Amino acid sequence: MKLKYIPQLNSLRIGIILTLLMLGVIYKRPMFMEQLEARAYDIRFGVRGEQPGTDQIVVVAMDDQSIEKLGRWPWPRNYWSVFFKNIRNYQPRVIALDVVFSEPDPNLNLNFLKTIQEKYLELTAETKSQEKPAAKTQSQTEPDPFIPFLQKLEADSNTDLSLAQALGEVKNVILGWFFYEYREEAEQIGQEENERRMNLVKPFALKILQFKQGADLKLLASHIPDIQGFQVNLPIFTEKISGSGYFTFLADTVDGVYRHGNLLAGYPPFDPQKPLDFYAQNYTVFPSLSLETLRLYLDQTPAVVVDPVGVQQIKLGQYRIPVNEAGMVMINYRGGISSFKTVSFADLVDDFEKARKDPNFDPLKIFKDKIVLVGPTAVGIYDIRATPFGALPGVLLHANIIDNVLQNRALYRPSWMWGFDLIAIAILGILLSVIYPKVKPVFSGAFALALALGYLVANYYIFNNLHYSLTIVYPVSSLLVVYMGITLYHYTMEEREKRFIRNTFSVYLSPAVISDLLHNPEKLKLGGENKRLTIFFSDIAGFTSISEKLPTEQLVPLLNQYLSEMSDIVLKHRGTVDKYIGDAVMAIFGAPVDYPDHAKSACLAALEMQERLIELNKKWKAEGFPPINCRIGLNTGMVKVGNMGSTKRMD
Repeated sequence: MKLKYIPQLNSLRIGIILTLLMLGVIYKRPMFMEQLEARAYDIRFGVRGEQPGTDQIVVVAMDDQSIEKLGRWPWPRNYWSVFFKNIRNYQPRVIALDVVFSEPDPNLNLNFLKTIQEKYLELTAETKSQEKPAAKTQSQTEPDPFIPFLQKLEADSNTDLSLAQALGEVKNVILGWFFYEYREEAEQIGQEENERRMNLVKPFALKILQFKQGADLKLLASHIPDIQGFQVNLPIFTEKISGSGYFTFLADTVDGVYRHGNLLAGYPPFDPQKPLDFYAQNYTVFPSLSLETLRLYLDQTPAVVVDPVGVQQIKLGQYRIPVNEAGMVMINYRGGISSFKTVSFADLVDDFEKARKDPNFDPLKIFKDKIVLVGPTAVGIYDIRATPFGALPGVLLHANIIDNVLQNRALYRPSWMWGFDLIAIAILGILLSVIYPKVKPVFSGAFALALALGYLVANYYIFNNLHYSLTIVYPVSSLLVVYMGITLYHYTMEEREKRFIRNTFSVYLSPAVISDLLHNPEKLKLGGENKRLTIFFSDIAGFTSISEKLPTEQLVPLLNQYLSEMSDIVLKHRGTVDKYIGDAVMAIFGAPVDYPDHAKSACLAALEMQERLIELNKKWKAEGFPPINCRIGLNTGMVKVGNMGSTKRMD
């Protein structure tokens, strides 16, 4: 039923308004929605579960077993020398360390040996000066065996030198380094020292930058992460290696979880005031440890493709790494430590002493032509990152990135995906708005749920099989907002209609009839039906003469009191007051609510009216009014009953 004072809105208009509202929300991208979206991204990994990574990667874990055997971190460098000498025999293609040797071996104490050597030379010189000439001549011709011993002891104790020699004997070793994200940290290093460190890793910077029309080096610098300061390996090590890349990861700003791998970083930090020529002469782009590992493993030089939006992609021969404008790849996590072949660092130091007892054990099968990633996994070394699969060591982030590239399963969210999100929100919202009024409320809720589930299933399929990452929270929230908004509007309008019916018809209808109309308002429409009913008529005998004798100010209150009392009795017995015709009352029993004993109810109402009229006449007589006699007629039969009249007035 349409009421004049109810705004003429409908489900489609409400849905369009709310859909436009949600489009505005996705444009603004509020933080709480972004956090929910990030959480939804993580849940998809939980639904999928862990999967095995590529067998081309072997993780050498600096684990709890290694700490128990080799002692607390950092370990003496001689362990690393032994590690490289042993693993060289198993012919890996690339060895990448998620570790930096930026300081001399803290366990090294050459000063003590040098002091002993100097003191010994002093003492021997004094002794020789006090000898007789003949003895002195003889002592000068005889070699001193202790000096070579001290020199050999010094050489053996110089673990940094031993490690450098071991590095030089192994092919394709990559040492990691890290950079400082904040200027305050870099200022403690000093500009001169920072430049010296930068020059140590500059030979490993990216060489090929391909700029499309409208893009340049300054634009690239404005998008990729800035390097404020460097923490690199000692020159003695850098001279011996084949590659070097940073292992600094940048967490998502919304919640600190590591969902992306930043493959590129630039130095000096971006300054919008600097001209393009400054960047052309001074700017350097450095690769991550993951990208540098892929370079050596594939023997392909990375090419960074830049368009006016930012970084478009990174090419490695036939491989294409999908990245966002900042050069970050969305990590399609395979899982935790169990997703990759893992060997303890301690086992390599002792050259698999225990494992070799098995005659079938062959470490060559494990490492030959593989990528070996060496990094800490023990909690005590503090290289743990929050990921969709929980806390994982940083070396596994590199493993997952490299796996994604080699298996062509890196996740991707191109910039045009925002258009897809907007279209999805619009289609889902409008589709629900169109269907909602055409079905019952329970079915509209089921339809909204089906739309949401359908989108979630399609979203997961695209995520798991096509490796595109679409948003979840915004489209599903749009459905929820549209559904709740339309439902709330309908509920509000229904309540207003119910109040209107209750207030308008409470005088004429019994509570049972009103309740029926509230639950079935469609009965208040033009039309009718054939029903067996009992019709009630009553009037006042001699009302004309009574009305002539009484003045209007007495007649109207008397008549109103009479009609009120009689009408209450009709309603009490489930009758419906159809109309008043002067002093006459017409009522219906059995409509619009059906009940079989309508004739009995009408008779009981008539009898009660007469009884009540006796009491009223006593009261009116005392007040000086003439007695009133009521005449009642009842008839039961088939009747055409319904609302008849115009659309603006019914009877």
